[in-house]
Amino acid sequence: MTALAESKARELHRTYCITGPEDLADLEAIANAECLIIEEADLANCQGKIRYEQDCGLIKISSAIREPGARRFVIAHEMGHFFSESSRLNNCSSRYLTPVRSNPQNENNANAFAVEFLMRREWYEAFVKDKDPGIDTIREAAEYFAVSLSAAAIRYAQAGNFPIAAIMAHRGRVSWSAISESFPYQFIGKSCQVNGSSEAYAFFRGEEVDTSPHTVLADSWFLNDRNFRRCHFLTEQCLPMPNYKSILTVLWEEPIK
Repeated sequence: MTALAESKARELHRTYCITGPEDLADLEAIANAECLIIEEADLANCQGKIRYEQDCGLIKISSAIREPGARRFVIAHEMGHFFSESSRLNNCSSRYLTPVRSNPQNENNANAFAVEFLMRREWYEAFVKDKDPGIDTIREAAEYFAVSLSAAAIRYAQAGNFPIAAIMAHRGRVSWSAISESFPYQFIGKSCQVNGSSEAYAFFRGEEVDTSPHTVLADSWFLNDRNFRRCHFLTEQCLPMPNYKSILTVLWEEPIK
């Protein structure tokens, strides 16, 4: 079903002659042209919601969302519900607005639409093609596509030019992970505690975090992966997000030069 959602996003690109992210600067105008009205509201327990009939609808966005990129993703996500399914009422909490495929299918479809609509695969691949893996590239992608760092990191794992693992930890536990198919490890338990040998652990101890790329053992994150190898080194880079009590960690296999 996610393939159908992605195809709906591409269909909308064709309809409005959208050839790159610069054509999506006014996302609300495109939604309005599709008879979707957007308004901010004080929403309890969700970041966005949509109610619609056959060919028109109302999208409400939480007024508590501070980042423009996150707000844009919520709008695109709700548009995904409108174009991808028949259910006419959806309330979307923050846990469903991370585009990793561990959500209910209708939320996966809405996320697939939003990701493809805002960061079409070809656009993203072209943007990161000659760039080194790491936080700087993800930050540049987030700015270029006007999305959140989380969305840009997950898209890199899906469509980047290098195998990586992107992991978000909140209050000392993993909240989500996105891993490239060609990355050597594929499993990290959701809600598992951050390992003390990871640089990310320093953040939850209230210590200063080394934000430069550095070498860690695979034990730091993938001890429970069935392909786990002892004495296997990875490159790790962390980005603290103190306002969210979270830290984003990116790992790749290429040794530090």
